[in-house]
Parts: sequence; structure tokens; C-alpha cells
Amino acid sequence: VNNTEGLKKLPEIIFKLEIPPIMPVMSALFFSIFVGLATAWTGSELT
Repeated sequence: VNNTEGLKKLPEIIFKLEIPPIMPVMSALFFSIFVGLATAWTGSELT
């Protein structure tokens, strides 16, 4: 049983923001792995 009488109407979209991805998923994965390895190799520490 659907009771939709008390629901409010959703507002219309004012603007639509489309941001294209900078790099594909696999490139981002390899980049994050290399950044992690570089951090480990340089021996950086959290402050």
C-alpha cells in the first residue's frame, strides 16, 4: 500500500555540474600505488 499524500514535491534542479574525470580508474590506482611506494621509500613520517 502506497501512502504518498504526505510527501513533498522535490525542487527542480537549478544547475547541473558535470566534471569529467581527470584520469581513468586504472591510472588513478597505479598513481596512488606509486605515491605510496615513494612515501615508504623516502621514509617520511606523519607529524
